[in-house]
Amino acid sequence: MGKRIFYLDNLRSAMIILAVLYNAASGFMIFLPTHVYVIESERNIGFDMFALWAESLILPILFFISGYFGASSLRVRLFNPFFKEKWHRIGLPWLFGCLFLTPELAYLAALQTTPDMNFITFYTEHFWQECFQQGPFWFLSLLLLFFIFLMAAKKLRPHILQRNAAAALSPAIVILIISIDIAASYGLHYFFGNHWIHIAYLLNFQPIHLADCGLYFILGIYAFKHRWFTLQGYVPSLHWLIPFTIATLFYVLCFYPRTAVFLPFLFFHTLPAIESILSMTGLLACIAAFASWGNQNNKLTLTAASLSYPVYFLSQTLLQNMAWFIRPLTLPSCLKFIFLCSLVLVYAYMLAKYALIHLRCFNTKHYFQ
Repeated sequence: MGKRIFYLDNLRSAMIILAVLYNAASGFMIFLPTHVYVIESERNIGFDMFALWAESLILPILFFISGYFGASSLRVRLFNPFFKEKWHRIGLPWLFGCLFLTPELAYLAALQTTPDMNFITFYTEHFWQECFQQGPFWFLSLLLLFFIFLMAAKKLRPHILQRNAAAALSPAIVILIISIDIAASYGLHYFFGNHWIHIAYLLNFQPIHLADCGLYFILGIYAFKHRWFTLQGYVPSLHWLIPFTIATLFYVLCFYPRTAVFLPFLFFHTLPAIESILSMTGLLACIAAFASWGNQNNKLTLTAASLSYPVYFLSQTLLQNMAWFIRPLTLPSCLKFIFLCSLVLVYAYMLAKYALIHLRCFNTKHYFQ
């Protein structure tokens, strides 16, 4: 690739921070998602609005960047070194997290319904049966699977990652991706709802998010092949902020008090389509914004880029344990949310900088390349 693309590094760091805020907000939501471990006593619909909006951006942007840099790396590397790097960087943290961190998170959730259960009983009799999950590390297993598919595609078609002439993003591709995402969102929600799929303990994901992850991973590969972000290549313009802002306003309308009487209809019939539009326009708008205003490579941004992966790895464990211990505090939900996020980011930064960054799988200035 040559020069690093600093604004993509910085966008990735921003999405990790947004993911921490999203996970913190989940416990304060009225309509609780299935991955919440510690449920707050005081909840507010504003957290639903923020969390679902953030979720529409986080997965598409992170999988797009992963597809882009994954294609860049595999194009010039042999299969064995490529897979070995991905296993050390993604597979080993995933394995450690599933075996040692996620069980404790699931135990926190179990304590809220069965407070007298001890951890050993839960781990040996419940976690590996009906309570199994990968927690926040499902992202890693699915990403590793996508890289394996990418390797298989290159094996079948050796020239699949050969770069084409520089080309801009056509409106037809934008419409196609949004249309597929909308159709998949409604279809997968109809058949699976918000349930999680477990496959032989190796994969754990919500089908409703599979389209977002796969589509934008493929779009990242497409962007690499068509030389986006190169010297003469395509970079989204700031005009994408306009449709993204309009989509956000329509999204907020679903939660606006004066439309509360229409909320069930808007939420169940309109919101998935709006979220699909938000994902596509948000990806392009965020890239445009960071390319214009976030292309810095100072000490702060370089530190954030190098620590984003270990911060992601630690954040959910730290967050849920801190949420458990501050539950008795009688603070307004907004202040409690700010306090919780501040604690998590500070502790995650300290542990990432002075501990995890020295491990081979985290000792890198790139995230999920």
